[in-house]
Amino acid sequence: MNTTIKLLIAGLLFFSCGDSGPESSAISGAITKVTSLDLGDGNSPNDIRVSILLASGHGLTEIRAFLVNSSNQSVVTVATAIELSQDRYEPVSTAVSASSFRFTEGLLDFNGDVIKNGSQYTVMFLLISASDQALADLTGSVSLTEEPYLNGGYSGSWNDNLYTNFLITANLTFADGVLEGPFYYSNNFSSCCGGQNDGSIKITIGSEGSISFSYKQELVSFMGGACPGNYSGSGSKDGISFSIEFTGDDCEGDHTGGRIKLSKI
Repeated sequence: MNTTIKLLIAGLLFFSCGDSGPESSAISGAITKVTSLDLGDGNSPNDIRVSILLASGHGLTEIRAFLVNSSNQSVVTVATAIELSQDRYEPVSTAVSASSFRFTEGLLDFNGDVIKNGSQYTVMFLLISASDQALADLTGSVSLTEEPYLNGGYSGSWNDNLYTNFLITANLTFADGVLEGPFYYSNNFSSCCGGQNDGSIKITIGSEGSISFSYKQELVSFMGGACPGNYSGSGSKDGISFSIEFTGDDCEGDHTGGRIKLSKI
C-alpha cells in the first residue's frame, strides 16, 4: 500500500474516532436547579409549584415550562416543544435568578390531555435565547395525588442548652393548616424511652411560610421514671423543610435556646 493511501486512511480514522456528534446547546444548562411539588388537592395543574434557579449570565429571553406524562418524555424534542400552543406551556420569568410559579388552572399537558391526579409528570423547559433554542438539561418530577405533599416521614436535629445535634424523626400528617403526629428522639422512628413514640408535635402553618410549634413530650422511662415535658416556639417553612426556635421544660429542667431542623425524607 503506498504512503498516500496510508495517510488518507489514518486521517479518516482520526476524524471518525474523534467525532462525538453534535455538541449540546450552550444554553441547555442555564437552569441549575429544579424543585417541583404537589402542593394542593384540586386535581389540577395549579396544584403543582415549580421553583428554579438560573445560572448567572444565562442569556435567555424566554422560558416555557410544560408538563409531560413521564411515560412519553422520550418523544419530546426542541422542534415539537417550540410548536406547543399557549394552552400547553407556562411562561417563566427570565428576569430573576430564582423564581417559583404554579401552572395555570386548565393547562393541558404536552399531548393536549387534561392534567389530573393519578399520573406521574415530568416538568420540562424550552429555553430560548436570541440565537438558540434548547431543552433544559434539568427536569422536575411530580406525581399528582389526593394526599397532601407534606404527609410523611421527617428527619432532622435538635439543639438546645442540654443537647447538641441530637438526631430526631417524626411521622406527620397535614390537615386544615396543621401538620402533626408522633415524634421520636432517634434517627429511625423508634422511641428512645420505652413507649410507642416520644410524644407528639404540632406545626401550624401560617401565611408566607411562618409557623408555630408545640411538642408534648411523653417519655415512659427516662432518668428512673416517666418524663413528661412541654415545648413551644415558632419558625419558618421552606418547601418541605422547617426551622424552629423553641423553649420548654421536662424532668431535666429548662430547655433554652432550642433549635430544630426538620425535613421531609
